[in-house]
Amino acid sequence: MLQPDMGHLVNVSFAETSADRFISQFILDSIDANGFLSARIWLTLPSSLLHNPEGDRRFVRFPSGVEGSIYASLESLTESILGREGKRDDGAAMRIGRCLIDANWGHSTNVVYQFCRQSPHASILLPSNGRFVGASSNPFSEYKRRPGDRVGLNWRVPLIHGKRAIRHVIYDTNWWKSFTHARLAVAMGDRGWLSIFGTQSETHRMFAEQITAEYFVKTEGRGRTVDEWNPRPEQPDNHWLDGLVGTAVAASMQGSLLYGTDSIASIQPTRKSVMEMQRNRRS
Repeated sequence: MLQPDMGHLVNVSFAETSADRFISQFILDSIDANGFLSARIWLTLPSSLLHNPEGDRRFVRFPSGVEGSIYASLESLTESILGREGKRDDGAAMRIGRCLIDANWGHSTNVVYQFCRQSPHASILLPSNGRFVGASSNPFSEYKRRPGDRVGLNWRVPLIHGKRAIRHVIYDTNWWKSFTHARLAVAMGDRGWLSIFGTQSETHRMFAEQITAEYFVKTEGRGRTVDEWNPRPEQPDNHWLDGLVGTAVAASMQGSLLYGTDSIASIQPTRKSVMEMQRNRRS
């Protein structure tokens, strides 16, 4: 798992388990004036953020409404980690360069867009939207690029328009889940390998269960074969998988390349004369 406190990228992911609760990994409780629990927010974030230096549990006061709780949770999380500085093994300082926030859950979409626009960390925040691209769907490689769009490896940042006047990233969830699982299957030390820290398996049991919470079925259609990922009935929680996949997308956006995936020809803008542009407008 890429650790945000080590200066890597971080992805925030929400998932619905009931009408008024979010489940991921760690818990933030809201305590009202009478000392009663008024809201419980589950977030993917390092456990160290839930404790103060003295080791006491730190409670954060949240509004009782769902939207307000989401906004307050995002404020607390980004304030805690996006301004921090980590050290590499060679001593070089690193900061989080890109943070994606999952905006796919319907009740949180507008709140996430609003937060990314108003946050003091707006320069590195970006709402993210995963898209299921099956064998019968149009692949991202056939996407018609428009002026102002940013296009990468099975992700794109379209030109903004409409009421959500903020840029966001859209990515192919099937392709990126296959890509992420392939990294975990690479032998330690080989190019493109991905590992998690430590030697105690129990430390990472929940993480391992959630990143294996889905299985893929190779599906053919329209002349191509695609891994279509589906949840396992016995393991409904896949939040760490969504977070890990989103982190891989964020790394790609920041310029990280895996050998063999950097051969995609970049689309170069073509120069046109004024007469050609006028002719195109008339036609």
